[in-house]
Amino acid sequence: MEFSRIIDQLITQAGDPAKASARDLTALPALHGADPTVLYEGRASSLADQMEADARHTAGVGPDGQPLTSAVLDAAHLVRGYRVVVGIVDPDDDATGRVTAWFPLWRPHPRLRHQTGREPPFPIAAAPDEGHVKATTVTHDQNGANELFVHQAFFGWHGWSLAAPPPGRTIGADNQPQVPHQPVSDAFPLDTTRPTAGTLPALRYGRTYRLRARLVDLAGNSPSPQAPAVEGAATNPITYARWEPVPPPRSYRSGPFWTESPNPGW
Repeated sequence: MEFSRIIDQLITQAGDPAKASARDLTALPALHGADPTVLYEGRASSLADQMEADARHTAGVGPDGQPLTSAVLDAAHLVRGYRVVVGIVDPDDDATGRVTAWFPLWRPHPRLRHQTGREPPFPIAAAPDEGHVKATTVTHDQNGANELFVHQAFFGWHGWSLAAPPPGRTIGADNQPQVPHQPVSDAFPLDTTRPTAGTLPALRYGRTYRLRARLVDLAGNSPSPQAPAVEGAATNPITYARWEPVPPPRSYRSGPFWTESPNPGW
């Protein structure tokens, strides 16, 4: 259908340029590629084992169902979540995957705004901090309250901060551009404004990246973004490339078109 439309446009332009439609530049195909995403293989079974162990700790029994004098906990029970950083691989050292610098994806602007809606917001000076992705996040269906669903996608990066919204306007309910305003709770009227300047790398085709996550304990503590990475704690080098098909070549008229009328006897 697209090829037929282009041919009709060329024929009309050659016969009567005044009736020819404006030149239609073929755009790139629809986006099919996905942004870099880290998957947790076996996350559902791991979460089920953890929930079962927590239920035994609450009941005060061991795996065999016998009462325990004291609960046995390990370091996994102190994990609150993970803080994600992304590193750009040195283009001259792709063989080893050496990262020149790590950039945090959960670091919002150190200034917060106190916003209640009843008075103008005012900034609050705060020390630099980072957000985190939850260690366990589940959803459930309204029709099956006893069924929990967990996604294997641990976190992804789309070229922007994971803790602050991107700049610019969005389309509102009235189909008009507007500056987005995130709802702020009256119980906790704090609003982050934007990411810290200079802490976000650019996500570009052809570049190679590595992702890693740092553990966050129950008190919100974790190693710094520039802390030395433990061997095996980062992903393998990932080259960000396009998965979309190559657009078809354009057809140009190199000479006049010849048409024949059908034979009335056919």
